[in-house]
Amino acid sequence: MSSDHIFSSLIDETTFINEEGLKAWDDYQFVLSQTTIGDYIIETDSSGSIMEEVDAVFQLIEDRENVIREEIDITNNEKLILYRYTVDETSEYSDVADFLVELTYYYIDDQLMFSSITPGFYTVDLTNIPSIDELVMYTDIAEVEALNSKLYTVSEMTIDGEPMTQTMVPAMGVDEEGNEMMTAFYFMTREDEIVLYGYLPFEQAGRDFPSYSIIVFQQTLSSYKGNE
Repeated sequence: MSSDHIFSSLIDETTFINEEGLKAWDDYQFVLSQTTIGDYIIETDSSGSIMEEVDAVFQLIEDRENVIREEIDITNNEKLILYRYTVDETSEYSDVADFLVELTYYYIDDQLMFSSITPGFYTVDLTNIPSIDELVMYTDIAEVEALNSKLYTVSEMTIDGEPMTQTMVPAMGVDEEGNEMMTAFYFMTREDEIVLYGYLPFEQAGRDFPSYSIIVFQQTLSSYKGNE
């Protein structure tokens, strides 16, 4: 499908392990186009789509018998809904993964506040990984596109009435003891402009890409909110 998603130029057939990823990317964009993400900063604006509305939109997508829906209660008023694209038992990945891609929807008080697409099974090319020092100098999406890197997260929130989009790529950094380590480097963008960034150990993020995407958004935006 054609797309006007801000990260469309970063997504192609090499982004995901197999064709299920591109199907999920199409589905992700469709659901996003038909739903509304509530504002994380303007607390009086509870305009996010409710869970039943998002589920109803997903049900409009045909030929997705391999997709399973899971529901996770985080707190009394926070919930995650996961749509996981499962692995066929005849697939070459059946011995290493239960699902290949997942779409995640995060709700507060039954209002959609976050959505993401992330891999369930992935590989990392350790050649030509940029450094954190390089990436903190980036100012727009064109520079991210020039990296030609796989994306391990695409996600969205609404902040102060405007969409904010996040993506994550691997980057090399150092730990507290000065040892080299691979990090998950997150760009937060408005339109083409990179406005915020954050990072954490890639091994940590890889345990649960959607949850750490939410955490990075929240931690980064806490300082943003405090400066308002």
